[in-house]
Amino acid sequence: MAYLTDPSVHRLCVSPWADLIVAPNDLAAEQARALGAVHTVVRKPLVAPAFRPVAGAAEKALLRLAHGLPADRALALVVSGSWGVGEVERTVADLQTEGSVEPVVVCGRNDALRHRLEEAGVRRVFGWVDDMAGLMRACDVVVQNAGGLTTSEALATGLPVLTYRCLPGHGRANAAVLNQAGTVPWVRSPDALGVALYVALQPPMLDAIAPVAVAG
Repeated sequence: MAYLTDPSVHRLCVSPWADLIVAPNDLAAEQARALGAVHTVVRKPLVAPAFRPVAGAAEKALLRLAHGLPADRALALVVSGSWGVGEVERTVADLQTEGSVEPVVVCGRNDALRHRLEEAGVRRVFGWVDDMAGLMRACDVVVQNAGGLTTSEALATGLPVLTYRCLPGHGRANAAVLNQAGTVPWVRSPDALGVALYVALQPPMLDAIAPVAVAG
């Protein structure tokens, strides 16, 4: 059995010796079959139980206090994988210019990136985070560039997710599938960022996204 962790499928993920391909969505299952998979099933992405929607305003307030985050701003969690790769600094600058959200940046193991952002005056910068589930529940929207497991975790948390300045290769492939599925919009330019954030932060969007992660 092969379990696909990304929403798009690379041909190396489809082995002729796999009796079953488990895909995270219908589009991924179609891609797997096009690459030669004989038996496929669709199952919601596997994430830890800690990735759940916030219980309410009181829990969010406590989580923001615990992580040193402001209580009175809309917060955009910027993620770029465990190695903190991609155009993260440009993404942060674009969010700051747009102005409707304050970026909360997770740099993972990229200490050089974290130091550069801190030196540039970005106020909410983290390195490696053990409690990603709690940090997600403290924020309002996730801005990501790869579309992998962190995206699945964010959706399970009930957060709207945007793809922005995505990585080449698998990042763009994942962005296309998530955008086509209607799960995660692919924001392709700074000019489109403000509208995308506005739409993502509206209550109807939040209500529509949360069941995707829970009921898959």
